[in-house]
Amino acid sequence: MVFTHKPYPELRTAFYIKGFEQHNQVGDLFAFSGWNGMKYYDQFDYVAWFNQT
Repeated sequence: MVFTHKPYPELRTAFYIKGFEQHNQVGDLFAFSGWNGMKYYDQFDYVAWFNQT
C-alpha cells in the first residue's frame, strides 16, 4: 500500500490521502487534518484493507 497526494486510478495499491493536493508528496499522516480530531491516516480504513487480503 502506498499513500499518495493525488489520485492514481491506474495503481491498485495506491490510496489517495486528501489534504496534500498542493504539495509534491504526502505530508505527515499523523498530523491532525482539521478541527474534528481526526488525523490524515484516519481516511484509510486499515481494518477493511486487512480483512480483504
